[in-house]
Amino acid sequence: MSPSTPRPRWSFFFALALVTIAIRLVPQLIVRMQSNGFDMSVVKFPWGFTTAIAVGLFSGAMIRDLPKALGFTLGMQLVGDIAIGFLASDLSQGLTMGLLPVYVSYTLIALLGRPLPQSPSWWKVTGAGLLAPTLFFLLTNFAVWAAPHAGVRMYSPTLSGLFDSYIAAIPFSNYFVPSLVASLLLFSPYGLKMAVNAPAVATSNESA
Repeated sequence: MSPSTPRPRWSFFFALALVTIAIRLVPQLIVRMQSNGFDMSVVKFPWGFTTAIAVGLFSGAMIRDLPKALGFTLGMQLVGDIAIGFLASDLSQGLTMGLLPVYVSYTLIALLGRPLPQSPSWWKVTGAGLLAPTLFFLLTNFAVWAAPHAGVRMYSPTLSGLFDSYIAAIPFSNYFVPSLVASLLLFSPYGLKMAVNAPAVATSNESA
């Protein structure tokens, strides 16, 4: 990375990660409270709501070191999965082979953010903010259709079965709107300013 390249402000990215993980844990806390006898019938939570897709897209664009961008994006997802496992008192529930398509999706989402310039136009952000959750939806639900669950296929191995799997996933796909809104906020002038430190200025060794 050259001295003139803006450096990521890690405190801002870690704050984004903490907020994203906390949002992921909300439905798990609701389930935990229900299992402890609390009447949570009045709680209306949009299952599938997450800002992780937007943060992954933003990280891919703003953290110019690719290994660090991927490490941050996948690490954020891993920490969230581990936390879910602890809440469920079963770490294997948070970490399963079924999550592989999710990690592949987030890898592709971070890569999708790479071509975005440091100050992208709103229409490019809008396009990427819609394409990223669409990619996640198509890939993860394709995996649900293609891979047996506990040795049993949930859907028939036909195009009709694939279509059924996508239809069944729609009620749980509440990440399109937050992904778009969060992307527009993160790529706003304020979000871009918060994401990077000022580029280092090269000093001259020449004497006056």
